[in-house]
Amino acid sequence: MQLSILEFAGIVESVPKVSVEISGYLENDGFSYTASKQAPSQTTIIALSNKRHPVAEEISNSLGAILKGTIYQLPLPRNPSAIDTKLHHDYAGHYSLNEQVKFEVLTLKDSLFVVLGANKVSLIPQADNQFYMLERDASMRFLRDIAGFVNRVVLLNGFVESDEIAFKVN
Repeated sequence: MQLSILEFAGIVESVPKVSVEISGYLENDGFSYTASKQAPSQTTIIALSNKRHPVAEEISNSLGAILKGTIYQLPLPRNPSAIDTKLHHDYAGHYSLNEQVKFEVLTLKDSLFVVLGANKVSLIPQADNQFYMLERDASMRFLRDIAGFVNRVVLLNGFVESDEIAFKVN
């Protein structure tokens, strides 16, 4: 059974005075979706994305925060930012997310790349410590330890924040 967005909204609205959080991906039409209904305010937010990733949920969370008047954070724009290319050497190295997922970040000339399997993907600076991948809806935020050394990277896949942290292993 396939529902229209109006039918979907009607179902979410019809749920009596409880909170509802639904997120997913519709295989037949390629949309990611999220529906959020907050019981106290009875506010319903429905967000759709034409890509298969959790960006619809991030949009919904940001809209909810705006409506509540609470603090929210938007992702950095996907605009190239000029940074000191000397920083690239701090970020270069081997990283491990877990035993199965390892990758390398390397510098070539004045550019930074991540090697994912057989693919070498260009990293474009968004900020001094964050880079996005032009071909993907993903970015990497490099973090430093208390001594100032880059020791980990947060893997952002269409998110503002993420729990996916890869640690530098060299």
